Amino acid sequence: MKTILGFVAVFLLSSFQQDTINGIRSGSIKIEGRMSGSSFMQDKGQFRKLVSSLNLDVYWYFNLKDQYSNDQVRKVFEGSSDFAGKRTELEKVRSGILSSTYYIEFQPIYNAARSIPLKYEPAAKSFSVMNEVDLDNFVDEPGTLQLDRIVFRYPAGIRVNGVNTSTECLALIDETISFEISDPAVAAKIEENRDNLRLLFVLNLKGTTLIRQGIKDPSPDDYCLRADLKELVAYNSASGEIYSVYR
Repeated sequence: MKTILGFVAVFLLSSFQQDTINGIRSGSIKIEGRMSGSSFMQDKGQFRKLVSSLNLDVYWYFNLKDQYSNDQVRKVFEGSSDFAGKRTELEKVRSGILSSTYYIEFQPIYNAARSIPLKYEPAAKSFSVMNEVDLDNFVDEPGTLQLDRIVFRYPAGIRVNGVNTSTECLALIDETISFEISDPAVAAKIEENRDNLRLLFVLNLKGTTLIRQGIKDPSPDDYCLRADLKELVAYNSASGEIYSVYR
């Protein structure tokens, strides 16, 4: 009986943790980065490692590109046991990435020059926040949302409208992310605690997309990451209260 009760307690605790922000984070790997205005900017080192791993690019992952800089030297290296061992190691890394869950913390900005105010739209029963993407790295596909270099399809309850706002100094895509909140009481909480609103994107990485065509030997910076969105969580960063989950 004690064993059964212990199992039930562990199961309930596990289920509870999975329904909390800290529980979601603890079961996932953070996509490192920072907010710059309304843009999420990924950590370049982590991004390049992820791309080179998913592409099984031995040269970029192990920093061997300069050492093996021409086709003849590479051909010899690729026939060696050293290359085979590194390739096997990289395949394991890639398998680990594909079987892992990742998350991105997105903090909406309301007071910057290129932001939009947070205001509930009663007719659409939704809030909208701004997400800016560098036009040079933008993957233009209907039904997708892009956070810096990560592209994925968005679920029901989310709408995304993109507008090109290029100027002499900037070339950006402004993506307005609208998320439905049907409960007026929850909407009121979000408006009252707007500075604590965060969007947590939980993802599975699945591959890469080349965004710069015609390059003979592309680097990781010439790619975007492809992902499947597991869930998007709108929550209060101060209290941990989850406002809504979209899957």
